Amino acid sequence: MTENSADTPAVRQYKRIKSSYPDAILFFRMGDFYEMFDSDARQASSLLDLVLTKRAGQPMCGIPYHAASSYIGRLLKAGKKVAICEQKGELQKGNKVMERVVTEVISPGTAIVEDYLDKNSNNYLLAIGKTGTYISIAYIDLSIGEFSAAKCLDGEKKDFLRKELFRLAPGEILIQETFYAE
Repeated sequence: MTENSADTPAVRQYKRIKSSYPDAILFFRMGDFYEMFDSDARQASSLLDLVLTKRAGQPMCGIPYHAASSYIGRLLKAGKKVAICEQKGELQKGNKVMERVVTEVISPGTAIVEDYLDKNSNNYLLAIGKTGTYISIAYIDLSIGEFSAAKCLDGEKKDFLRKELFRLAPGEILIQETFYAE
């Protein structure tokens, strides 16, 4: 996301913060709203049925901050990661933009707030890796503190992984990079 000389100080700040969270939709607090810009706005407007508008030619959309939970839950169900960026303190005299910080990053497998969860199923975060001749998985449901791990011999990995993925239906999967090489 490149800065444009026509960008407002707040939009420049958004772009700087967004560059640290490229794989998340950034909810950028501006007063009583969370605003999204550029590709985040296009994605969010499509997934959340929000009106996509433009400010200075830049796509944007927003939601009231008090309604954020339901929107975050819908994005998580769609497999998206959300970064929450809050205003910090008061606007200091002489500053053009309020200080903002990301206070939380929520992904489908790390959600613990009841509003984000399906009450009829677990919300597993599953990790897959390989050590020597073994394929290992570890899974956790952070919302209830359940954790388990299992392993199989490399030659049995297809059946093992298929059964475990079907059984667990994880909300998110982390895969060891070297696992892809094989």
